[in-house]
Amino acid sequence: MPRRILLLGGHGLVGSHITRLLAGAPGLVFLIAGRDAAAVGLFVEYLVEEGIDARAVACGARPGDLVAEARADLVIDATGSARPDHTTARACIAAHVPYLDISDDRETVLAIRALDAAARDVNVAVVSGAGVVPCLTMAACASLAVALPVVVGARIVLLRGNREEYGQASTAALLDHVGRRMRWRQGGAWETARAFQTVAPRDGGRYGGFRLLAYDAPELELLPEMWPSLRDATVWAGIELPALARGLRILGWMRPKAGFAARIGLFDTLARSFGHFGTARSRVRVELDGLVGGHSVLLSWTLVAKDGSGAWLRAAPAAAMARQMLQGVVRPGARVARLDLAEILVELRGRDILVSKTDMDR
Repeated sequence: MPRRILLLGGHGLVGSHITRLLAGAPGLVFLIAGRDAAAVGLFVEYLVEEGIDARAVACGARPGDLVAEARADLVIDATGSARPDHTTARACIAAHVPYLDISDDRETVLAIRALDAAARDVNVAVVSGAGVVPCLTMAACASLAVALPVVVGARIVLLRGNREEYGQASTAALLDHVGRRMRWRQGGAWETARAFQTVAPRDGGRYGGFRLLAYDAPELELLPEMWPSLRDATVWAGIELPALARGLRILGWMRPKAGFAARIGLFDTLARSFGHFGTARSRVRVELDGLVGGHSVLLSWTLVAKDGSGAWLRAAPAAAMARQMLQGVVRPGARVARLDLAEILVELRGRDILVSKTDMDR
C-alpha cells in the first residue's frame, strides 16, 4: 500500500531536494503544500513528468488542518520556521502521525522534547532539527569523539558562499537570529554573546576569507549535555563578503528598534547589490579539543559542498531521518534529530561533496 508523505514547504529549495532524494524509494506518494499555489503546482507538474507520484494539497490552509485531512504516514515540515510552540507537531500527535522538521532555531529544536510523553502515549515518533544544524554537525562531533576519551572544547564553523542559493525560508530564519542574545560555554562557564554581533577572536575573526560571527544554534545546549567535561562550545557563521558581514551587524544593532520587515528589506537590498560576487560553495567544519593519554589533541572534520551542491547538503539529514521513520525504526517519543554520520553522507553519494578529517597534537 502506498505511503503518503505530506511536505509543508515542499516546493521550496530544501523541501524540493528532500523530495528528490526520497523519490527513488518505491511506493511513496508526495503531498506538496506551500503558500504559493502557483509554485506548488509547477513543482508538482515537474515531479509528475519525472514519474513521481505527487499531488498538490490545499495551499494556504493551516498546517493542523492539513495534517488532519491528508491521511499521511509522515509529515515533514521543510519550512525551517521558528515555532517553539510546535503547533504542527502537536497536530501530528493528535492525528497519530509521525512528524519531522528541519528547523535550526535553538528554542524550537530544544522545545520538541517537551512533547515526548504525549508522543509516546500515542506511539509516534516526533523529531526536530533534521538539518545541517544540528543533525549533521552533531553527527560529525560524535564521529570525531570516538577517538577522544575526554572532550574539552568544540567549535563549529558554517561557511556560506555569497552565491550559494538559499530559499526565502532559510533567509528569514537567518535574519531572525541576527542580534539575538545568546549564551554559550566559554572557559567552563556560561557566557553571553549576540548573534551576528560577536566576532570570532581566533585569526581576527576571519577564516579562509570569511568573517566569522556568533551563531545561536541548538548545539550550544546539546554539546554540553553530551560532554559534561566541555569547557568551550561555540558555533560561528561565516559571511564571505565584508560588506554583507557589516550589514548583518548593523541589522543586529537595529533589532530592538526596527521590525522584522525593515530588517529583511535592508538585507535583501544588500544581498542583491553583491549577489554576483564571491563563491557558490558551502563548508561545514567541526573541531574538537580533547585529551588522549594526557596530551592535548585537536581533531577536525570538514565537508565542502561545491557549486550547486549546497541544497543537497541541507536536505540530506532530513531524507536520511525520513527513511528511518518510514521504516519504523525510530522509537516513539519526541526528540532532537540524531543520526550516524554515515547515514547522512550516503544521501550525498554522487554529489559534488568532499569530506576530510585531520588530527594534530596541541
